[in-house]
Amino acid sequence: MSTPRYALAVVALNGEIYSIGGISNTQIVSSSANERYDPQTDRWTTMAQLPIPSSYCAAVACKGKIYVLGGVTQNGSQSVNLVANQVFDPSTNSWTKMASIPGFPWTGCSATEVQGKIYLIGGGGGRNLVEMYDPATNSWVARSSCPEMLSWHAAAALDDKIYVLASVWPSANSKGNISPKTLIYDVTSNAWTYGAPFNIVVQDAAVVAADADGAPAIYLIGGQPLQVNSPGDIRLASSCVQIYFPGGNYWVAGENTPTEHARDGAAVVNDEIYVIGGYHSTTFATIIAPALLGIKVTNPSTGAAQGIWGPPRPTQSVVGVPEATNQAYTFQENPMFIRLLEKHHMC
Repeated sequence: MSTPRYALAVVALNGEIYSIGGISNTQIVSSSANERYDPQTDRWTTMAQLPIPSSYCAAVACKGKIYVLGGVTQNGSQSVNLVANQVFDPSTNSWTKMASIPGFPWTGCSATEVQGKIYLIGGGGGRNLVEMYDPATNSWVARSSCPEMLSWHAAAALDDKIYVLASVWPSANSKGNISPKTLIYDVTSNAWTYGAPFNIVVQDAAVVAADADGAPAIYLIGGQPLQVNSPGDIRLASSCVQIYFPGGNYWVAGENTPTEHARDGAAVVNDEIYVIGGYHSTTFATIIAPALLGIKVTNPSTGAAQGIWGPPRPTQSVVGVPEATNQAYTFQENPMFIRLLEKHHMC
């Protein structure tokens, strides 16, 4: 990407990947950036800007268009939470504003597509609401609420079910234990069930649905690790990859990403997972690393797994500035690996 960003939305459509919105500087200003990545040519293209600058928004592809929902427009200490439904048509490189999200503004929510409908779940500091949007009628309908209050969670769809992965506090502003939850929403029955919880408690992680060793799976990638007994103890970023197999209702550990990252996005193209944007340590990094190529589950009963990230394929460099200092860093950007180079030495 030409602009390093975190808290952005990442969506795959027609074999290409779009990175939209986010925060791109140390002044905490929401971005209007919209960039398209072509994995075949290893090139980025700047597209029409997002009409309303947005970060912490949700986005999903549906029927050839990209829907960017909710989020927040930030400008330093000033912020406005959004009910916006901004729709991008790649065929015309243009945006349209459609029916706004009903009720309260939504931020830190998730959006998934199932059977041509869009499901917006949770967010806004711990909501459990579910709204379904029908692009054909440009209308919203409330669906069965999630049994947990959600925020900064992640979600992906497989078949007719939506898998929501969340680190849940017992109550708002609670200092009690954090519980990792796998919540499963069946759009056909409009009902929720629980799956096996993931192992490493994280928030602000990327998530995608893809096959692992030929079986449908959900990948939970990176995020901010949380201490189970100390909600205030948040490390900045993680390199862990956790893989859930709905068919057997179990989790395994995948190959770690080459560096830690959180508040990034992920997408799948041709069975490869691309992790884009986010931050690393105290810096704003551009992270692009694709697939857990050839993941093999060796022993599901013990959770052991093995896999490998693709080899380095350098392209271009972009410059970022650490959040806490003014020292310049260079981020070597490439779609197969990520290296963070400090000005004078490797980090």
